[in-house]
Amino acid sequence: MSLPKTHTFCGTKYHLIFDELDGNCDTDDKYWMIVERDLNKRIGLETTIHESLHACNWSASEKKVTQTARDISRLLWKIGFRRQDK
Repeated sequence: MSLPKTHTFCGTKYHLIFDELDGNCDTDDKYWMIVERDLNKRIGLETTIHESLHACNWSASEKKVTQTARDISRLLWKIGFRRQDK
């Protein structure tokens, strides 16, 4: 399964970069998002959710985004969500 190059959040297309950074989402010259490459670990799932929440709602505080991403990723991990390479 190949990783997507773009994704649309709330009507805005973001360019996705999978890297070993913790994550980042920005809108400098174009909309882009860096997410943790190791999506087989829960931290990769949490980082992806965290940056997606920023893309969907720039007015949310960092504290709220962090807690929400942590809560969602813990639930998804508990019920078995994992990246599967095929």
